[in-house]
Amino acid sequence: MATQGLVAVTRPDGKVVMKIVAGCEGYRAPLVADQLKREWPVTVERAYEIAKSVGFGCDDCLVAMSDSQIKNETDDEPGPLYQSTFENPRFNPRWIQGTAEHTVVITVPE
Repeated sequence: MATQGLVAVTRPDGKVVMKIVAGCEGYRAPLVADQLKREWPVTVERAYEIAKSVGFGCDDCLVAMSDSQIKNETDDEPGPLYQSTFENPRFNPRWIQGTAEHTVVITVPE
């Protein structure tokens, strides 16, 4: 199923600390979110592994990122929207409209 998905991880004050973005299999976003909550804190690399393990995204479309690190499997850098919209937990940086069919925002402890 080719649906976009977004999982955003925020602190109680609303600050975004991580995003995991997928261009396909987005309906699996709740699985990623649940695993992140169980394992938090996790690295960007671990978040990427979690997403792959549940089939969220694929090698060509999966990106996990924090404010200082980006993990993906392609040779291409993610577009400028990934950094410029990072602070907006509901913005899907895969395209200018910013929407994703499946968006989950979780809050983790400080």
